[in-house]
Amino acid sequence: MAAHPHPDGAGSSDPDLLMHLCGQTPQQLTDLLDRLARAHPLASWHPAPQEAEVV
Repeated sequence: MAAHPHPDGAGSSDPDLLMHLCGQTPQQLTDLLDRLARAHPLASWHPAPQEAEVV
């Protein structure tokens, strides 16, 4: 999901765009994001400064 951070720490996201690109209804998108949050798939990601990427 696209995130748009602001200097004050607030941010916004693009759920409408994500629903459109994924072909999901609002309820399906909510369920999908809930499942992803419970599974913690990003917990194993870490910054790799030498490659300037996240792996």
